[in-house]
Amino acid sequence: MKKVYVLVPVIGVLIFAIFYWSAHKDIAARETAAKAAEVAKRQKKLQEEVEARKKAYEDAVVQADRRKKEKAEREAKDQADREAREALLAEREKAFREQERLTRNIERLNKDVSFEKEEVAKIEEQKKSFVSEQEFLKSYVRQAETNQKSLEDVLNKIAAAEKAAQEAAKAAKKS
Repeated sequence: MKKVYVLVPVIGVLIFAIFYWSAHKDIAARETAAKAAEVAKRQKKLQEEVEARKKAYEDAVVQADRRKKEKAEREAKDQADREAREALLAEREKAFREQERLTRNIERLNKDVSFEKEEVAKIEEQKKSFVSEQEFLKSYVRQAETNQKSLEDVLNKIAAAEKAAQEAAKAAKKS
């Protein structure tokens, strides 16, 4: 029985040694594999970071180009808007000056029209005065002609009466 006490631990040690040796051999391989996996993982992580940085850089370049393009478009639009506004302001100023010029012309023409109306009214008054004077003169001439005719008739009657008186005086001298 004493052999069993020796034999069981020896067999246990041998089994342990086999497992230990295979585990130790496997542990080294696993450690190497784990280290390789960790190195690969780090390499992959570094590669991903490099790719992420590269992609971020490319995205940043694309965004910078896009912003630059948008800024150029915005500046071009602003410039066009500014030019259009300046053109509209110039057009408005021109229209305002034209309106002022036309307003002054209208005021001047209105003054001229009122002056001419006054002149026409004065001329109409003169015309009425001349027409009434002409009517007066016509009636005066008619009356003067009538008076002249009646005076001529009176003179003819006087002359006839004088002639008759002279003939009567001659006839009275002869008789």
